[in-house]
Parts: sequence; C-alpha cells; structure tokens
Amino acid sequence: MLPTKRKLRSRAFTSSDGMKHKKLNHIGVPGGRLQLQSPKIHPLLHACFEEGPGSRPLNTNGQLISACMQNDLDAVRFLVEEARADVEARDDGGRTPLATAVQYFSFNALQYLLFTAKANVEARFPFFEFSESNKASRMHSSWTALILAARIQNIIACRLLVYARADFEAGDSEGFTPLIVASQHGSKSVVRYLLSEARASTESADAGGHTPFAHACINEEFEVIRDLLEAKALVDSRSVSGTSSLVRAVRNGSLELIRFLLFEAKANPGACDNNGNSVLATAAYENNAEAIRLLVRKTVDLESKDKNGRTPLMRAVEQSQIGAIRALAEAKAQVAAKANKGRTCLMEAARRNHLECASVLIFEMGAKVNETDCDERTALVYASDEGHSAMVWMLLQARADVSRRPIENGHTAWTLVYAIKEAAPCELTYVCSVGIDVGFTQGAS
Repeated sequence: MLPTKRKLRSRAFTSSDGMKHKKLNHIGVPGGRLQLQSPKIHPLLHACFEEGPGSRPLNTNGQLISACMQNDLDAVRFLVEEARADVEARDDGGRTPLATAVQYFSFNALQYLLFTAKANVEARFPFFEFSESNKASRMHSSWTALILAARIQNIIACRLLVYARADFEAGDSEGFTPLIVASQHGSKSVVRYLLSEARASTESADAGGHTPFAHACINEEFEVIRDLLEAKALVDSRSVSGTSSLVRAVRNGSLELIRFLLFEAKANPGACDNNGNSVLATAAYENNAEAIRLLVRKTVDLESKDKNGRTPLMRAVEQSQIGAIRALAEAKAQVAAKANKGRTCLMEAARRNHLECASVLIFEMGAKVNETDCDERTALVYASDEGHSAMVWMLLQARADVSRRPIENGHTAWTLVYAIKEAAPCELTYVCSVGIDVGFTQGAS
C-alpha cells in the first residue's frame, strides 16, 4: 500500500517564462522520493520527477550544478530553497556550483550563490587546464573561483567575487594567485581590475619565485607588462634560482623583449643568478650574438666572472658558440682572462677539441698558445692528454712549446706529437681547410 501524501504548503512565484507557479516550501514524501505539486513547475526539474511507485529520488546536487551551467536562476533558487540542494556539493570533477557558474559565465546564478545562498568563495576544487599542446595541459589541484575567473578572463565574475570578499591574494598549491594567472595568460581587463580596484600585490610569487611581472614576460604579454610597470612592479625580481626576467628573455632568444626590458623597463644588465652567471654570460652560452651587442650598448662588464671564475667569453668557448665569440671579440673581451684554476679560453677549447673556436682565439683574437694554468699545463698539454690530434697540429703550427712539463706528471706533449703519425686523415680535415702547414709538425715528429 502506498504511503499517503503529506499536504504541501506552497506560495506563488513567477518563473523566467513569466508564468506564476506554486513554489514548494517543503517536500516530505517518505523515503526521500520527490513528487511535483504542479505539473507547471520548471521544465528542468519536471523531468526529474516521476509519480507513482516507481518514482526515483531527485539528484538535487547534480541538478544544481546543471542549473548553474545554464544560468537558470529559477531552478537554482528552487533547488537551494525548496529541494535543500547543497551549495557546496561537488560534481564528478570536484567542482562546486559556484565554480561552475564562474566557468560558464552564469552571472544570475553566480549572484544568487554569492549573496543569497552564501556559497563559500574560498572553496577549493581541481581544474584541468587544456592546451593544444599536451605538454602544456595540466591539472591544478586547488583553485578558487577567483583564480578560475582570472584564468578565463571573466571580469564580471572577478568583480562579484571580490565584492563578496574573496581573497584576491590567495594562491593555489603552487602559489599561483589570481594576478599571476591573469598576467600569465594576458588577461588585460582582469589585471587592470586587480591592480587598480582590488589593489593586488605585484610582488606575490609562486613556489618558484616567479612574480606576475615574470610570468607576463615569459609569455611576452607586453600590454600586461606595461600595466604592471605602472603599478611599480619590480623589473629585476628573481626566481628561487636567481633568474631575472632579462636573463630568461636572453635564454629564450626574444630580442623584442630584451630591447623592451633594457631600454624601456630599465632592467639591470649586470644582474647575476645564484651561480654568478651574468646576463652577458647567459647570452654567450646561448650563442645570442644580437643580445650580446644590445648588452654591450648598456656598458656591461665584459669580464664578469661566475663562481668558477669563468668569463662570458669562456662560457661561449665551452659551447663552441662562434657567433657569440666573435661578438665578444668585437666588444674587446679579454682572451687572456683566466678562471679560478688558471685555465684560459684557449686551454678550454683545446681540452674540448673545439677546432674552430681555437682558430678564432689564436688567429683572430691573438690568444697566447704557451700560457700555463696553476699546474703549468698549456693548451698543447690539454690537447695531448685528451688525444685531440688535429688540435695538436693546429697548436704546433701556432708555435706551441712541446717542451713544457706540467707539475702533475712531468710529461711533455712529445708523446702525442709522435703518435700523430697514426691519426686518421678525417681528424685533420679542419686543419687542412684553414690552410695550416702540416709539414711543420710532420717534420717535428
């Protein structure tokens, strides 16, 4: 036998279609099964009710999420006030009704949830950020509604959330604040609102130490960069690793951004990272000759050294960056500079068998082939120890002294010079291409 229906009190309300309906104050069917008092109730909800013994419970929380997606204020109000739906409920992806309203730009539902239902503006939820590049797609574990609004450039939602006292300095699990997210993705209107009206801090940083300014520079969002500069953002702020925006721009090869930072933003061209690598050293290491020329115009220190005593020229030689070497040569960088253990650029080139580098250092920059390090090792000894026969031929042609004995083992370079007779012809290709007289060393052997 079916249970007797309770008498439901009701009052009239007007729905979005202009019709007056009876609004339920209480639903009390035993077993939690819901039945409609009026068949004219909102269409979205009507489909969820079935009368009779086979009636099923209404998934009020799921329907609330759905109503927020469609910005259906009548349905949202009914579900919250009459069906007792939980405004903090989660969908299968973990999102709240508030987050759903923000994501779908459902402003009527959003206002109701914020100011009538008093939804928690600081509720955290996961959010998958899709990108055409799979590597750029990522899952964020603890976003707030305001961070989401900043990401999708929902400026109206940002205003409503801030008015509802959402914390605009609250970051996610990685420290990404709404301003950082907006700056990262070039959300100009959101950035301007957060800076001018919310007074968000320009110095907030994520877990890696990157500020909103740094994120805007990474993605070359020039309008956002200018807005942040007007708000007195620090141009030379450094990440946890000590990397500044200028260093990062040089590393990425963005000449437009380098020019902007140097000549408009007045970034410090002499800034160094935690290992003492200067901006110029980074440009040399990355073979960014144009960046080197721009930095030289700002009168940077050509001989700045890192923790190991290496100059920018040495960093270029390490990577065999010929363009950078020649750009530094134009700027009169010192080829005779020595690192902490007395090693010169030519010794480094000889040790690594960088033939073209050695050729430029010797025949264009005038490097001295018989300079010694702290152990009395010459470039020829380095080349001999590593078995670089073609490099030995080049150094001998430059009148390298084969009689020098390093402190370490006392052996001269003669042993390898004699062994050059066994060298494969392909090893000497470069030596021949630059016109070195191999007869000199053959006679010496």
